[in-house]
Parts: sequence; structure tokens; C-alpha cells
Amino acid sequence: MGTLASVEDLSLYIHFPYCERKCPYCDFNSHVRQRIPEEEYVRAILWRLRCHGEVFADRVVRSIFFGGGTPSLLSAGSVSRIIDGAARYFSLCSDCEITLEANPSSYESSRFSFLRSAGVNRISLGVQSFDDSSLRFLGRLHDSKQARIALEHASGIFPRLSFDLIVCLPQQSDAALKRELNAALSYGSEHLCVYQLTLEKSTEFYRRFRKGELSLPSARRSSEIYRLVEEELSLHGYASYEISSYARTPMARSRHNLVYWRYGDYVGVGPGAHGRLRLSGDMFSTLETRSPERWLRQACSLDSVIEKRWRLSAREQYMERLLMGLRLREGLPRAFFSSRALKFIDDLRLIGYCENVFTRVCLSLEGRLRLDTIVSELSDLLDAEDMLEIDFYEEDLSLGILSNG
Repeated sequence: MGTLASVEDLSLYIHFPYCERKCPYCDFNSHVRQRIPEEEYVRAILWRLRCHGEVFADRVVRSIFFGGGTPSLLSAGSVSRIIDGAARYFSLCSDCEITLEANPSSYESSRFSFLRSAGVNRISLGVQSFDDSSLRFLGRLHDSKQARIALEHASGIFPRLSFDLIVCLPQQSDAALKRELNAALSYGSEHLCVYQLTLEKSTEFYRRFRKGELSLPSARRSSEIYRLVEEELSLHGYASYEISSYARTPMARSRHNLVYWRYGDYVGVGPGAHGRLRLSGDMFSTLETRSPERWLRQACSLDSVIEKRWRLSAREQYMERLLMGLRLREGLPRAFFSSRALKFIDDLRLIGYCENVFTRVCLSLEGRLRLDTIVSELSDLLDAEDMLEIDFYEEDLSLGILSNG
């Protein structure tokens, strides 16, 4: 068991906004450009890290996450410079988890050893599928053979490996889904993320859906797929610790993502990067300029307007922590809920949507399938008087918000 992490711990999120191709399902802040201004980008990131380091130099950083976009398009030298900058401006713990997202193309996988030498100790591969027709539908640049080669290559280089699958594709049968899961299980990775395909408004898939050119499985079918994934992965030693995340052991969980879900503090730097920070007793959300070109111009001129920051109200904090906390199998402390909410939760337990854990509120599998509805009901029960009862930041020592995630 790891040591308890301090409430003063911090995580860093580095956003790299460039991709070789925009996937039709993706609504992240990612952009395709003929030229990637890598040197300018790295200098800007280092400036942003220095700005935050001047404020949070006394905070211990326990995780760094390079997300995107496709951050594996960065050279290993650039990744190394950013990690060195983080170590210069912040206090990094000795076992800091440093994750980088990558695609399994042959170009990127050929550079894994250099990324490892740069300091990356956890890789997250966007495999998405082991079926070539599904990969073409999803607009991916790699094929199933490249995905397998990349997984084999990465497993021999990085001490920690995770990869993603996308399920709930149109007309995906149980047999097809099991083939995907069996292929994933054959690699013995410590960590898997299995996401259901959703339609986001700013995507190509959504535009095709509006034109009647695309349909997704029904809510009932989506629930069947979720149950099947849970059953298959649990039979092979994976435990779901979050709605879409599965790990073989507690040590294998993503320490960085747990910071989001446990409502910890994180600095976000890069075009469109979000952050959440507790300052002088108040909680703030931050957002950096989305446009890569405008972000770089602001960074070059040392323009502080590059980041927007706003204070979160008690209700906003409650709703954010409620939604994220109930995504986790560990749930939330009962002290987080008002007496009115606890009466509703007890009713959920009686019908099997909440597990019988007396010190915490944890949704069962059936409850997680109804997460949005349950959160909506709990929101409707909340009023100003209830807010006075809630302990937002109760230290939960029994849980052990571990430094090892």
C-alpha cells in the first residue's frame, strides 16, 4: 500500500493540439496542420510551466500527462525538455507517473524507446479496435497489424502500458465484441479503457447522424454491451475502478485520471487545456486559449490573457464532484451527501442500484448504467440549506488516496 497523498499534491496536464488526421468521432481540441511549430510550442509550454511554478512551487507533482491531439508526434528531445522544465519549476515526487498518449502507427512505435529515455514511464495507446473494417470506419490511420506490433513493442519498453478500445459500433454483434476483447486480453496489459462510441455535436459522425447516414445502437443494446464487457474483463482478472477504466491491480490504475475523478488539483497548459486549482480556500477552473495559432502568439508576447480563470460556486463544485465521484467504483463518502439525498440513496440501494457500503455511496453495475439519471435526481434534491450539511473535502483516510493511484 502506498503512502497517503497530501491534499497539496498537484498534477500537470500538457495538451498537444496537433494530429495527422481528425477522427470523425473526436471532439477534442485537435487540429491538422501542414507544419507543426514544435520549437515554438515547446518554448511556450515551458513559459506556462514557469508561470504556474511561481505560484505552486511548494506543491508536489505526482503525475504528468501528455494528451492531445497526438503528443507522440513530438520528438523525444522536446518531450525531455518539457519534463525537465516541469522538474525545474515544480517539485516532482520520486515515482512521478509520466504518461504520454500515442497512436500505434509504425512511425510512432519506432520512437517508443526514445520516448522512454526522455522520461515517459507510462504509455497510453489509441488502439480502438483490432478489426480492420472497424478501424476504417473510425477513421484511424493504423491497421490491426500495426496495432499488434505497437502493443508488443511498447510492452517491452515501458514499465506501464494502457490502451483504448471503442465499442458500441453500429451493428456490433456479441461475437464481434468478444473477438475484440479476446484480442485485447491476449496482451496481458495492466490497464484497459473501453469506451462506448458517442455522438458529439462538433464531430463528423454527428453531422452524418443528422443527415440520416449513421445510427448507433439503442440504449438497451448499449447496456447489454456494457454488461458483456464487464463480465468478460472481470473473468480475466480486470476490475473496473471507473465506468470505462479497468485495471489488474490497484497499482495499475491511472494515477493522473484519478486526480480528475477524486476532485484533486491539476494545472493544464497548452491550447485549450483545462485546469482545476484550489487557491486560498476557493476552487477555480482554468482554460487556456483554444486556437493553437492564437495561443502561440499570446505565449510569444507573454500575454497573461492566455488563461481564463473563474471561481466555482459551491453548487458547481458539488455537481462536478458528484458526477465524477459516482463514476468511480469507490464512490463518495456519505458525509458528502445531505440527509435528503441519503434517503434517496437508501431507496437506490433497495432496488439494487447502489451497493451496500455503509461508509460510502457506491453505485452498482446497474446504477452506473443509470448514472446520468441518478445524478439528475440528486441535483434536483439539492438546495441552499442542504449545502450547509455537506463536507466537500472530508479527508477519507480509510480510502487511502494513494500516491501510487
